[in-house]
Amino acid sequence: MAAVVKDHMDDPAGLAQRRIKTKLMNAIIDYIDDRELTQSAAAEIMLVQRTRVNDVCNGRIDSMTIDALVAMTARLGLDPLETAA
Repeated sequence: MAAVVKDHMDDPAGLAQRRIKTKLMNAIIDYIDDRELTQSAAAEIMLVQRTRVNDVCNGRIDSMTIDALVAMTARLGLDPLETAA
């Protein structure tokens, strides 16, 4: 398992994907925190299950795809390209 993690961390594409996911997840978390939303309320806005919001809020980066995070960010009215830059 350690070799798999090391290989992933040496891969520039994998590192870039993790950075993008991290930035999008942090933007979602900041939005929720700034507006003092519950996870359920945030899920309604983003048109996802509350469990998906919980995954974001708990940093479960491997359970999220970039596509899903882009959609969630856009539904909050944030620009995913600007957020991930």
